[in-house]
Amino acid sequence: MKSLTVVLVFFLSLSSVYAGNISKNNPTVAENTETSSLSVSGKVVDLNSGESLAGAEVKIEGLDLVSYTDLDGKFEFKNLKSGSYSIIVTYISYKNSLIENFPLTNISNKNIEVKLMPKSN
Repeated sequence: MKSLTVVLVFFLSLSSVYAGNISKNNPTVAENTETSSLSVSGKVVDLNSGESLAGAEVKIEGLDLVSYTDLDGKFEFKNLKSGSYSIIVTYISYKNSLIENFPLTNISNKNIEVKLMPKSN
């Protein structure tokens, strides 16, 4: 039983060393981390009152990135590449908001305000 444990520990440590070497020797991984320094931040508010909406869900379509607004209605996505994104904001009792083709360039990071309209009953 002891020898099986020793062999298992040996193979686990060997596989972790190998995995570390793959990322160091792979230039694609290094390029992605260097170019992924852009961010999008913003605030979600009620269209009528301007009050912050805490707990709203903010998604970037196609990247499987989700953020929830804090108590001040603020959210942030970091380490994005330049490009065009679609952002979906949802909140209970409010109509969804879709921002299509939101441009993000290497020039600057973006800060947006999303105003959600309450659903009418």
